[in-house]
Amino acid sequence: MTVIRRELGCKKELASQAADIHNLIAIISPSENPFEAIVKYISDKNFPGLSKPTMMALEALLFVHFIICIFCLAIVFLSLRGERDGRWFYKKLYISDGNHKASTQPLYLVNCGMTLAISQLFASIMTSIYICMIHRSNEDAVFRVKAPLTACLGLIYYFEFISFWIFSWSSLYTWLYSEASYATKLKAGCKRTISPLYFNLVFISIPTIVLFINCFCICFISKATRLFAQVWFGLVEELHSGSHIWKNLRENSRSQQAQTRLTDNLIASIKRSLDFYPELLKRLNSSIVIMKFICAYWTTAMVIIFVVMTFSLWNLLVVSYRSINKEQPESQNVPIVLESNSLSDGCSSKKISGVVSTENSHSLVIKRRLVHLSIRSGAMLLAILGTITISFIGAIHTKLVVTNQSWRSAISVIPLFIATVAALPITFQCWRVYSENKLLTHGKNQSEDSAIINRECMESVSEINVLRISMPPNLYIVAHKV
Repeated sequence: MTVIRRELGCKKELASQAADIHNLIAIISPSENPFEAIVKYISDKNFPGLSKPTMMALEALLFVHFIICIFCLAIVFLSLRGERDGRWFYKKLYISDGNHKASTQPLYLVNCGMTLAISQLFASIMTSIYICMIHRSNEDAVFRVKAPLTACLGLIYYFEFISFWIFSWSSLYTWLYSEASYATKLKAGCKRTISPLYFNLVFISIPTIVLFINCFCICFISKATRLFAQVWFGLVEELHSGSHIWKNLRENSRSQQAQTRLTDNLIASIKRSLDFYPELLKRLNSSIVIMKFICAYWTTAMVIIFVVMTFSLWNLLVVSYRSINKEQPESQNVPIVLESNSLSDGCSSKKISGVVSTENSHSLVIKRRLVHLSIRSGAMLLAILGTITISFIGAIHTKLVVTNQSWRSAISVIPLFIATVAALPITFQCWRVYSENKLLTHGKNQSEDSAIINRECMESVSEINVLRISMPPNLYIVAHKV
């Protein structure tokens, strides 16, 4: 210990740059290994782990998302049972109003229950992966040093957001817009809204562009942290080497010549360690500056996405509200043609003619779909606000987020808590849609003189079930026999 203190006194400029280590060594007891104390001190000061209550909370959230994954996976497989139920994956649905084609959609995009279950399954899987990353970072100091910035700021949370958005929002908006457009044809005075095609192009292109930019930013951060990690591991290696020399010096059985040689090696190791530490601080500060700019960009991108998403939701709510509250004509039967391809009887396509009763049918359809849309959109807007919050905090207090245990805990828990809060109502909706779908698929509550499709046009009821599964709970549209 005396040798270390004397060497620090001789290297005043290095000691001033490494004042923290100098102060630490001043209070280390003579019997304590100073190098192990330095390693622990630097690790705890620059890369603190999460507290035990925080880890318990994260484990509880991990358990919740594990249950959600099992639940959503069960719903997906239950919806794939049998040939009739599995047709949603490869069939298309063509709905036409007279000679005008109102909508053409793949069933897997129209099926509200499937998009809900699949998107939430992906979201919970990504959330679970993020929690596992945090747990490994907390247990493994090497992993924590390799990614001191990316893991604690939750950049992986973005991929959960992307999977949820693309699988749910675009398909739901397209279907609900088609329903609202068809309903407004029976009424007068409804203003034109944004086309679903342009809406989906904008709606998917914006997060895709942001995704590519963020991949570049993550690579840029990884390069900066990799340079930082090289300096860190060089310092740790020197400190472990010094620790080994220190243990050998404490053995009294060695000769005086060996003791002198070990002392010289110890002094050289101290010099190299002191040379590493200022460079370590420099690399850390450079990484923090880079992360500050990345967080500022991230906040701006999320604000833009939030504005686009809010505007899109408002546009959809306005057209739906007008469709529901316009004066509705008296009940009448409107001709409709449903055309399906890839039928089980070998035909490439078949047109099924019928009429639709306009009495409250479209209003009920739109209201029911708006329930799903409102829950999903509210959850996603909440998640975006949480992402904006942690990004804004990261841009302002980047160093605290990296080096302070309380800040690291808050930044780790906030996005995960928001993701869990958003997942619970969506999971409930998955079960609700599946239950309604099964209830209506089995033909309950249907009168004898009306059916979803004119059954005499088909040899089996398989296509009825396909249409039912493709449009849950859209089955208030009742087609009477022609």
